[in-house]
Amino acid sequence: MSRTTRVFTHNNLKGIYHFDYESEEELQYCLENPDHAIAKYAIYPPLKEDQKTTINLLPNILNDSRLVIKAYNTSNRWHAVRRSVSNSRAKNCWTYAKKLQDLGFLVADPVAFIQEYVLGKLKGRSWYLYKFIDGHTWADYLRTGSDEPSQLLALDKIIDTLHSLWEHRITHGDTKSSNILLSNNQILLLDLDVMKQHHNKKSAQSAVNRDVSRFLRDLEKDYPNLYEFSLKKLCKIGLGSHVNR
Repeated sequence: MSRTTRVFTHNNLKGIYHFDYESEEELQYCLENPDHAIAKYAIYPPLKEDQKTTINLLPNILNDSRLVIKAYNTSNRWHAVRRSVSNSRAKNCWTYAKKLQDLGFLVADPVAFIQEYVLGKLKGRSWYLYKFIDGHTWADYLRTGSDEPSQLLALDKIIDTLHSLWEHRITHGDTKSSNILLSNNQILLLDLDVMKQHHNKKSAQSAVNRDVSRFLRDLEKDYPNLYEFSLKKLCKIGLGSHVNR
């Protein structure tokens, strides 16, 4: 069941946060001053940094957990115009994290999203805030040299999780191994930036096929046994037949 949320406005920032955290003073500071909060509290270096996004870990914001802030940058004015006619990636993360929770999937608990507005109505930068979850990405799990039986068990759970997602006509959009987290023998999907729920079977199937192909790509060359296992399991549930072998 969805939890109560609150809408906030501060200067040129607007957003939503979970009411559960309303009493957390440092979080209120983050909502109103995300750049200053990152500069003041974030651990250096960032968890990830590139031209489009920066992900920072803030350890002292929430009483019971570390906070992650994913900042989405705007490259130019035209980018801001295009963003203004669609949801920002931060809002998409917020929307689908809540949707997945309602559907019973385990996700990194969403805390808030923030949208900056420039020149009145144009969407500028945005931020997505969520609780940190400890674990290993599927990419890291493969690189650490874990034994193949353990990898196969994890792989079986990953495919089951993805299949459950696809049965709701929801696709991730970037199912690379670094976007799948293993935590306490459970599977979580990270980076919900382009996750989408499809309203017709045809578009859903095309997008599922892309998810399948992207997932298999990380296994095909370096992990042939895992690739074959995945392909057989996917074909057994009616997926993967489009993959060229």
